[in-house]
Amino acid sequence: RAAGALRDARALLGTARALPFFKQFEVFGARLAEPHDMNYNMDYYPHVNLGPIWPKDLVPLAAFLEAHFEEFRSDLQHIRDAQTFWGLHRGAFVSETQFTPQDKDWQTVYLYLNQKFVDRNCEVAPRSCELLRSRPEIAGCRASSSGAGFLRLHPGARLKPHFGNGPRLSVHLGLET
Repeated sequence: RAAGALRDARALLGTARALPFFKQFEVFGARLAEPHDMNYNMDYYPHVNLGPIWPKDLVPLAAFLEAHFEEFRSDLQHIRDAQTFWGLHRGAFVSETQFTPQDKDWQTVYLYLNQKFVDRNCEVAPRSCELLRSRPEIAGCRASSSGAGFLRLHPGARLKPHFGNGPRLSVHLGLET
């Protein structure tokens, strides 16, 4: 049944790709090759600016992350080889839905997930966890889907434009580009 559902989804996607509504997103790089490429945020908010929404001077956490760039990067360098990163990613990843990225696109080593620190990952990134524990935006967050960690985007992969779910403010710091 799953194969049939995927086949039907691919057929419907082919029909949707031809519609003017979906064609307008090609200018933004929205490639609708597979059902997983659908981004429902674009369906609901097609004309929202896809760039940063909050100036970083209004987000104290952003300045904090930038001030500790070298420390975060140092922890990342200890786990960045593919086998270590993959093992940590798989060990703490809780669930995958049709809305999450596929492993072939990007992976996450969570340091904080669902209101608690991930001890196994904090053992290999101790300074990063120590820094995150000092921030009330992280350690005091009670949103069930909150998280903090290292994300790896694979060469040739992409991130779909997304807004996340509320009440969440996403802050990203590029450690290696």
